[in-house]
Amino acid sequence: MQVFIDESGTFTGYQPGSISVVGALAIPDGNMPRLRKKYARIRKGLLTDGDEVKGRDLNAAQINRGVRLIKDRDAIFEVTALDLALHTAAGVAAYQQQLAAEMQALLPQMPDAIRERVAAASNYILQIPAQLFLQALVTFDLMHRVIGHTTLFFSQRKPETLGKFNWVIDGKNPQKVTNWENWLEFYARGALASLSARDPAPRPDPKEGPFLDFTYFDKAHTGKIGDIEGVDPALLLKHFRFSSDIDMGLELVDILSNAIRRTLRGGLDRAGWINVHKLMIDRNETYIKFPIFQGGPDVLQNAAYGAIVNEGFRNGGRPMFTRRNQFLLD
Repeated sequence: MQVFIDESGTFTGYQPGSISVVGALAIPDGNMPRLRKKYARIRKGLLTDGDEVKGRDLNAAQINRGVRLIKDRDAIFEVTALDLALHTAAGVAAYQQQLAAEMQALLPQMPDAIRERVAAASNYILQIPAQLFLQALVTFDLMHRVIGHTTLFFSQRKPETLGKFNWVIDGKNPQKVTNWENWLEFYARGALASLSARDPAPRPDPKEGPFLDFTYFDKAHTGKIGDIEGVDPALLLKHFRFSSDIDMGLELVDILSNAIRRTLRGGLDRAGWINVHKLMIDRNETYIKFPIFQGGPDVLQNAAYGAIVNEGFRNGGRPMFTRRNQFLLD
Protein backbone atom coordinates (compact mmCIF):
# COMPACT_ATOMS: atom_id res chain seq x y z
CA MET A 1 0.00 0.00 0.00
CA GLN A 2 1.35 3.41 -0.98
CA VAL A 3 0.17 6.28 1.22
CA PHE A 4 1.00 9.80 0.08
CA ILE A 5 0.49 12.70 2.50
CA ASP A 6 0.58 16.45 1.87
CA GLU A 7 -0.66 19.58 3.57
CA SER A 8 -2.26 22.73 2.21
CA GLY A 9 -2.18 25.95 4.22
CA THR A 10 0.11 27.48 6.82
CA PHE A 11 -1.63 26.50 10.09
CA THR A 12 -1.40 30.13 11.18
CA GLY A 13 -3.91 32.91 11.87
CA TYR A 14 -6.97 32.83 14.08
CA GLN A 15 -9.50 34.59 11.88
CA PRO A 16 -12.18 33.49 9.38
CA GLY A 17 -10.64 31.72 6.42
CA SER A 18 -7.62 30.44 8.37
CA ILE A 19 -8.15 26.87 7.25
CA SER A 20 -5.39 24.33 6.64
CA VAL A 21 -5.72 20.67 5.70
CA VAL A 22 -3.66 17.51 5.54
CA GLY A 23 -4.72 14.90 3.01
CA ALA A 24 -3.71 11.29 2.40
CA LEU A 25 -4.11 9.21 -0.74
CA ALA A 26 -3.80 5.43 -0.27
CA ILE A 27 -3.21 3.40 -3.42
CA PRO A 28 -2.76 -0.39 -3.68
CA ASP A 29 0.69 -1.28 -5.03
CA GLY A 30 -0.79 -3.31 -7.87
CA ASN A 31 -2.72 -0.28 -9.13
CA MET A 32 0.27 2.05 -9.28
CA PRO A 33 1.64 1.12 -12.77
CA ARG A 34 -1.70 1.59 -14.50
CA LEU A 35 -2.35 4.84 -12.65
CA ARG A 36 1.09 6.20 -13.57
CA LYS A 37 0.44 5.43 -17.23
CA LYS A 38 -2.98 7.11 -17.18
CA TYR A 39 -1.70 10.12 -15.22
CA ALA A 40 1.18 10.66 -17.64
CA ARG A 41 -1.37 11.20 -20.42
CA ILE A 42 -3.07 14.12 -18.67
CA ARG A 43 -0.14 15.55 -16.72
CA LYS A 44 1.11 17.92 -19.43
CA GLY A 45 -2.31 19.52 -19.46
CA LEU A 46 -2.04 20.18 -15.70
CA LEU A 47 1.39 21.85 -15.70
CA THR A 48 1.15 25.62 -15.40
CA ASP A 49 4.50 26.76 -14.04
CA GLY A 50 7.71 24.71 -13.81
CA ASP A 51 8.03 20.94 -13.75
CA GLU A 52 5.67 20.14 -10.88
CA VAL A 53 1.87 20.02 -10.90
CA LYS A 54 0.48 22.18 -8.09
CA GLY A 55 -3.14 21.97 -7.02
CA ARG A 56 -3.39 25.69 -6.28
CA ASP A 57 -2.87 26.47 -9.99
CA LEU A 58 -5.61 24.17 -11.32
CA ASN A 59 -9.13 25.13 -12.25
CA ALA A 60 -12.25 23.17 -11.35
CA ALA A 61 -12.30 21.17 -14.60
CA GLN A 62 -8.66 20.12 -14.22
CA ILE A 63 -9.21 19.03 -10.62
CA ASN A 64 -12.27 17.03 -11.60
CA ARG A 65 -10.28 15.33 -14.35
CA GLY A 66 -7.74 14.17 -11.77
CA VAL A 67 -10.50 12.96 -9.46
CA ARG A 68 -12.06 10.87 -12.23
CA LEU A 69 -8.68 9.35 -13.01
CA ILE A 70 -8.09 8.31 -9.38
CA LYS A 71 -11.63 7.03 -8.87
CA ASP A 72 -11.11 4.05 -11.18
CA ARG A 73 -7.97 2.85 -9.38
CA ASP A 74 -9.43 1.80 -5.98
CA ALA A 75 -7.58 4.65 -4.26
CA ILE A 76 -8.85 5.99 -0.91
CA PHE A 77 -8.64 9.67 -0.01
CA GLU A 78 -8.81 10.87 3.59
CA VAL A 79 -8.54 14.45 4.81
CA THR A 80 -8.48 16.34 8.09
CA ALA A 81 -9.10 20.10 8.17
CA LEU A 82 -8.14 22.57 10.87
CA ASP A 83 -10.18 25.76 11.13
CA LEU A 84 -8.17 28.17 13.26
CA ALA A 85 -11.07 30.60 13.38
CA LEU A 86 -12.50 28.12 15.89
CA HIS A 87 -9.33 28.35 18.02
CA THR A 88 -7.40 30.97 19.94
CA ALA A 89 -3.65 31.34 20.27
CA ALA A 90 -3.98 31.00 24.06
CA GLY A 91 -6.12 27.88 23.74
CA VAL A 92 -3.62 26.18 21.41
CA ALA A 93 -0.69 27.11 23.66
CA ALA A 94 -2.47 25.62 26.67
CA TYR A 95 -3.19 22.42 24.72
CA GLN A 96 0.48 22.21 23.69
CA GLN A 97 1.66 22.58 27.29
CA GLN A 98 -0.89 20.05 28.53
CA LEU A 99 0.20 17.44 25.99
CA ALA A 100 3.87 17.89 26.90
CA ALA A 101 3.05 17.57 30.61
CA GLU A 102 1.05 14.38 30.01
CA MET A 103 3.93 12.87 28.07
CA GLN A 104 6.45 13.74 30.77
CA ALA A 105 4.20 12.19 33.42
CA LEU A 106 4.32 8.90 31.52
CA LEU A 107 8.11 8.75 31.40
CA PRO A 108 8.54 6.50 34.49
CA GLN A 109 6.39 3.86 32.75
CA MET A 110 8.49 3.87 29.59
CA PRO A 111 10.96 1.03 28.85
CA ASP A 112 14.54 1.98 29.66
CA ALA A 113 15.59 1.55 26.04
CA ILE A 114 13.41 4.42 24.79
CA ARG A 115 12.86 6.56 27.90
CA GLU A 116 15.57 9.07 27.03
CA ARG A 117 14.33 9.51 23.48
CA VAL A 118 10.71 9.86 24.62
CA ALA A 119 11.81 12.51 27.12
CA ALA A 120 13.53 14.44 24.34
CA ALA A 121 10.46 14.12 22.13
CA SER A 122 8.13 15.39 24.88
CA ASN A 123 10.44 18.34 25.59
CA TYR A 124 10.51 19.18 21.91
CA ILE A 125 6.73 19.68 21.97
CA LEU A 126 7.29 22.89 23.94
CA GLN A 127 9.94 24.13 21.51
CA ILE A 128 8.19 23.82 18.18
CA PRO A 129 6.14 26.71 16.79
CA ALA A 130 2.39 26.40 17.17
CA GLN A 131 1.86 25.93 13.44
CA LEU A 132 4.15 22.88 13.30
CA PHE A 133 2.58 21.48 16.47
CA LEU A 134 -0.87 21.77 14.92
CA GLN A 135 0.24 20.30 11.61
CA ALA A 136 1.67 17.31 13.48
CA LEU A 137 -1.55 16.70 15.42
CA VAL A 138 -3.62 16.86 12.24
CA THR A 139 -1.20 14.46 10.51
CA PHE A 140 -1.40 11.92 13.37
CA ASP A 141 -5.19 12.07 13.34
CA LEU A 142 -5.19 11.51 9.59
CA MET A 143 -2.76 8.56 9.71
CA HIS A 144 -4.84 6.83 12.36
CA ARG A 145 -7.95 7.10 10.21
CA VAL A 146 -6.11 5.94 7.08
CA ILE A 147 -4.97 2.78 8.86
CA GLY A 148 -8.43 2.00 10.22
CA HIS A 149 -10.33 2.60 7.00
CA THR A 150 -7.90 1.03 4.53
CA THR A 151 -7.43 -2.15 6.55
CA LEU A 152 -11.17 -2.80 6.77
CA PHE A 153 -11.80 -1.77 3.15
CA PHE A 154 -9.00 -3.78 1.52
CA SER A 155 -9.30 -6.81 3.82
CA GLN A 156 -12.42 -7.56 1.77
CA ARG A 157 -11.02 -6.72 -1.66
CA LYS A 158 -7.21 -6.83 -1.88
CA PRO A 159 -5.88 -8.15 1.45
CA GLU A 160 -2.38 -8.66 0.07
CA THR A 161 -1.91 -4.91 -0.26
CA LEU A 162 -2.08 -4.60 3.55
CA GLY A 163 1.23 -6.37 4.04
CA LYS A 164 3.16 -3.10 3.80
CA PHE A 165 2.34 0.56 4.36
CA ASN A 166 4.78 2.74 2.45
CA TRP A 167 4.31 6.26 3.85
CA VAL A 168 5.56 9.12 1.65
CA ILE A 169 5.16 12.60 3.12
CA ASP A 170 5.87 15.78 1.21
CA GLY A 171 9.20 17.14 2.45
CA LYS A 172 10.00 20.82 2.48
CA ASN A 173 13.80 20.76 2.41
CA PRO A 174 15.32 18.82 -0.51
CA GLN A 175 18.73 18.88 1.14
CA LYS A 176 17.92 17.27 4.48
CA VAL A 177 15.30 15.92 6.85
CA THR A 178 14.47 18.68 9.34
CA ASN A 179 14.43 18.32 13.14
CA TRP A 180 10.63 18.60 13.06
CA GLU A 181 10.37 15.81 10.49
CA ASN A 182 12.62 13.56 12.59
CA TRP A 183 10.47 14.30 15.64
CA LEU A 184 7.27 13.69 13.69
CA GLU A 185 8.44 10.25 12.53
CA PHE A 186 9.38 9.13 16.06
CA TYR A 187 6.47 10.73 17.91
CA ALA A 188 3.95 9.31 15.43
CA ARG A 189 4.42 5.85 16.99
CA GLY A 190 3.22 6.96 20.41
CA ALA A 191 0.51 9.15 18.90
CA LEU A 192 -0.90 6.25 16.89
CA ALA A 193 -0.81 4.00 19.95
CA SER A 194 -2.75 6.59 21.98
CA LEU A 195 -5.29 7.20 19.21
CA SER A 196 -5.80 3.45 18.76
CA ALA A 197 -6.42 3.02 22.49
CA ARG A 198 -9.04 5.81 22.47
CA ASP A 199 -10.61 4.93 19.13
CA PRO A 200 -9.77 1.35 18.06
CA ALA A 201 -10.00 0.56 14.36
CA PRO A 202 -13.23 -1.35 13.64
CA ARG A 203 -12.82 -5.06 12.99
CA PRO A 204 -16.08 -7.02 12.83
CA ASP A 205 -15.95 -10.58 14.08
CA PRO A 206 -15.72 -12.86 10.99
CA LYS A 207 -17.94 -15.34 12.84
CA GLU A 208 -20.78 -12.84 12.52
CA GLY A 209 -20.83 -13.10 8.75
CA PRO A 210 -18.47 -10.82 6.76
CA PHE A 211 -15.49 -12.32 5.00
CA LEU A 212 -12.44 -10.38 6.13
CA ASP A 213 -8.83 -11.35 5.49
CA PHE A 214 -6.39 -9.66 7.87
CA THR A 215 -3.72 -12.33 7.36
CA TYR A 216 -1.27 -10.07 5.51
CA PHE A 217 -1.85 -7.12 7.80
CA ASP A 218 -1.44 -9.08 11.04
CA LYS A 219 1.63 -10.96 9.84
CA ALA A 220 3.46 -7.73 8.98
CA HIS A 221 2.31 -5.42 11.76
CA THR A 222 1.69 -7.32 14.98
CA GLY A 223 4.21 -8.07 17.67
CA LYS A 224 4.79 -7.97 21.41
CA ILE A 225 4.57 -4.59 23.08
CA GLY A 226 5.71 -5.36 26.58
CA ASP A 227 3.72 -8.43 27.55
CA ILE A 228 0.84 -7.74 25.18
CA GLU A 229 0.52 -9.03 21.62
CA GLY A 230 -1.01 -6.55 19.22
CA VAL A 231 -0.54 -4.12 16.36
CA ASP A 232 2.87 -2.44 16.71
CA PRO A 233 2.97 1.21 15.52
CA ALA A 234 6.71 0.87 14.87
CA LEU A 235 5.97 -1.88 12.35
CA LEU A 236 3.17 0.15 10.78
CA LEU A 237 5.66 3.00 10.28
CA LYS A 238 8.61 0.84 9.26
CA HIS A 239 8.53 2.29 5.75
CA PHE A 240 8.23 6.03 6.36
CA ARG A 241 10.02 8.82 4.51
CA PHE A 242 9.87 12.46 3.58
CA SER A 243 10.34 13.29 -0.08
CA SER A 244 10.74 16.56 -1.95
CA ASP A 245 11.01 14.78 -5.31
CA ILE A 246 8.47 15.25 -8.06
CA ASP A 247 6.23 12.23 -7.60
CA MET A 248 2.87 11.25 -9.07
CA GLY A 249 1.38 10.31 -5.69
CA LEU A 250 2.46 13.55 -4.04
CA GLU A 251 1.14 15.59 -6.96
CA LEU A 252 -2.23 13.86 -6.83
CA VAL A 253 -2.65 14.26 -3.07
CA ASP A 254 -1.58 17.90 -3.41
CA ILE A 255 -4.35 18.43 -5.97
CA LEU A 256 -6.96 16.87 -3.68
CA SER A 257 -5.79 18.54 -0.46
CA ASN A 258 -5.62 21.95 -2.06
CA ALA A 259 -9.08 21.43 -3.58
CA ILE A 260 -10.53 20.72 -0.13
CA ARG A 261 -8.94 23.83 1.35
CA ARG A 262 -10.16 26.02 -1.51
CA THR A 263 -13.63 24.51 -1.16
CA LEU A 264 -13.82 25.25 2.56
CA ARG A 265 -12.63 28.80 1.97
CA GLY A 266 -15.20 29.36 -0.78
CA GLY A 267 -12.62 29.61 -3.55
CA LEU A 268 -13.40 26.61 -5.74
CA ASP A 269 -16.32 26.20 -8.12
CA ARG A 270 -18.74 23.36 -7.43
CA ALA A 271 -17.47 21.44 -10.47
CA GLY A 272 -14.10 21.08 -8.74
CA TRP A 273 -15.34 19.45 -5.53
CA ILE A 274 -18.58 17.72 -6.41
CA ASN A 275 -16.93 14.34 -7.18
CA VAL A 276 -14.17 14.25 -4.55
CA HIS A 277 -16.43 12.37 -2.13
CA LYS A 278 -16.37 9.38 -4.51
CA LEU A 279 -12.77 8.76 -3.43
CA MET A 280 -13.71 8.71 0.27
CA ILE A 281 -15.13 6.00 2.52
CA ASP A 282 -18.82 6.35 3.35
CA ARG A 283 -19.47 6.74 7.09
CA ASN A 284 -22.03 8.02 9.58
CA GLU A 285 -20.43 11.44 9.76
CA THR A 286 -18.99 14.04 7.39
CA TYR A 287 -16.11 12.77 5.28
CA ILE A 288 -13.91 15.73 6.24
CA LYS A 289 -12.88 15.66 9.88
CA PHE A 290 -12.59 18.93 11.83
CA PRO A 291 -10.72 18.41 15.11
CA ILE A 292 -10.58 21.07 17.83
CA PHE A 293 -7.27 21.31 19.69
CA GLN A 294 -8.34 23.34 22.71
CA GLY A 295 -10.92 23.23 25.44
CA GLY A 296 -14.38 24.70 25.05
CA PRO A 297 -17.68 24.10 23.23
CA ASP A 298 -18.00 22.55 19.78
CA VAL A 299 -18.74 25.45 17.43
CA LEU A 300 -18.42 23.65 14.09
CA GLN A 301 -22.12 23.82 13.39
CA ASN A 302 -21.80 27.59 12.88
CA ALA A 303 -19.03 27.39 10.28
CA ALA A 304 -19.67 29.12 6.95
CA TYR A 305 -18.72 26.03 4.96
CA GLY A 306 -21.29 23.81 6.68
CA ALA A 307 -23.71 23.75 3.73
CA ILE A 308 -21.03 22.66 1.25
CA VAL A 309 -19.74 19.95 3.59
CA ASN A 310 -23.24 18.60 4.07
CA GLU A 311 -23.97 18.61 0.35
CA GLY A 312 -20.68 17.28 -0.96
CA PHE A 313 -19.06 15.27 1.84
CA ARG A 314 -21.70 13.34 3.73
CA ASN A 315 -23.16 10.84 1.26
CA GLY A 316 -22.23 8.85 -1.83
CA GLY A 317 -18.75 7.74 -0.82
CA ARG A 318 -17.16 4.35 -1.42
CA PRO A 319 -19.07 1.65 0.50
CA MET A 320 -16.91 0.24 3.27
CA PHE A 321 -18.32 -3.27 2.84
CA THR A 322 -18.72 -5.28 -0.33
CA ARG A 323 -22.31 -6.04 -1.32
CA ARG A 324 -21.96 -9.60 -0.07
CA ASN A 325 -20.59 -8.56 3.30
CA GLN A 326 -23.15 -5.80 3.70
CA PHE A 327 -25.89 -8.36 3.05
CA LEU A 328 -24.39 -10.66 5.70
CA LEU A 329 -24.16 -7.78 8.17
CA ASP A 330 -27.76 -6.76 7.57
